[in-house]
Amino acid sequence: ADKDFSGGSVVSTTDSIQTVNVPKGLSMGVFEDSRAGSFSYTVPGFKPGSNHTVTLYFIEPTYNGVWLRLFNVSINGTTVLSNFDVFLTAGDMDTPLAKAITAAADSTGQYVITFTPVLNDAVLSGLQIK
Repeated sequence: ADKDFSGGSVVSTTDSIQTVNVPKGLSMGVFEDSRAGSFSYTVPGFKPGSNHTVTLYFIEPTYNGVWLRLFNVSINGTTVLSNFDVFLTAGDMDTPLAKAITAAADSTGQYVITFTPVLNDAVLSGLQIK
């Protein structure tokens, strides 16, 4: 379920999503709807300062070409992806992509993950913190 977010809106795809790059056990449903726009997630419940892997899941649901959607991603104020282009990195539209980033929870035990558009909307299909 999409929770702990602020801003953005849901964009859906009815295209056939490629099964390549989908981690074993992850539902394809993760890629059917994405959050788009300028948005953030605030995920609580971690030990302050503890390190975890934040995995961000993407597909490009709208644009069929490179440099048509660019955005930045920060975790607790530190930029982890800059001018990110899902299509360019995945190699195609509707091809799943996972980016795993190690980061520490903030002093209150939460992760604040911010998506800032550079060109058109930012987009995210799912996230997982382990």
